[in-house]
Amino acid sequence: MNSTAIQAQPARYRVLALYGAWNAVMQLEWLRLAPVTDAAAAQLHVSASDIGLLSLLFPLLFVVLALPSGWLLDRLSVRAAMRLSAVMMLAGAVVRIIAPDYTAILIGQILFALVQPLVMAMLSRLVVIWFPPAAMLAATGVGTASLFLGIGLAFVLVPLSAGDVAGSLGWDAAALLLLTVLSLVGVPANP
Repeated sequence: MNSTAIQAQPARYRVLALYGAWNAVMQLEWLRLAPVTDAAAAQLHVSASDIGLLSLLFPLLFVVLALPSGWLLDRLSVRAAMRLSAVMMLAGAVVRIIAPDYTAILIGQILFALVQPLVMAMLSRLVVIWFPPAAMLAATGVGTASLFLGIGLAFVLVPLSAGDVAGSLGWDAAALLLLTVLSLVGVPANP
């Protein structure tokens, strides 16, 4: 193994860990209000169907944006794609807390849903660029597992917010701010 490959190892694991965190957070935000639909509907003075729409946006926009996201990933570095995803997700979180009403939450969810195809498709590009062939399968497994970790976290953590759904969105924004800063400083240029 040459010295460049040895130097890239800690960075590749850091990039994969940050990707895994973003992928998990994306899934958590997709399901952010699903486990507390009734409480969210009551607190935001909307119907349960309106709350359901917030989760439904993700698969609907994914279908429309999957191919354009792949096209965009072919033109961006992993670092640029991760930074774009981070900024858009942080913007979605901030919009939701500026005016914690249904309209702001809907706009925030749309921003999250717009970037979901980019985040999900990023794994294959990240693995090909950052990992040697012998480690690609394991790296893909870690990145994919993070998706299920986010779904599990949604069903464990979100019910804790049932008492103040809109107020709890500030915690999301704080976590996303921290993750954005880590991504901006912790993801080097492609090797």
